[in-house]
Amino acid sequence: MGMAILVFGGMALCDRQGGHIAVDLLEPRYPARLNRIIDIVAALTGAVIFVMIAYTVHESAKLSQMLNISTNLLRLPRAWFQWGVSVLSIVTALGMALRALELALKSKDIRKDTV
Repeated sequence: MGMAILVFGGMALCDRQGGHIAVDLLEPRYPARLNRIIDIVAALTGAVIFVMIAYTVHESAKLSQMLNISTNLLRLPRAWFQWGVSVLSIVTALGMALRALELALKSKDIRKDTV
């Protein structure tokens, strides 16, 4: 459970700093405008995926709370962790949506300027 919080907790920061793995075999061959459109679509797709993750985990948390499911060793309610993952997924989705908006409104990606 702690690992899930750790991973989803750092996901928004990882996206903001451009820390995701990217394979850019075709990027140098595409025009800059097409690369920008691909980046916008990728950010919006990521946002939609994280909203779906948040919804699914939230529904699972409601079920865990109803059935009073807890962790094996420490007997902590599992719903707490699931709500945490749900909230952190929404934060990541908002970050990705804001990055898509930023890419659409600005001419360059701020993540490529940082060193």
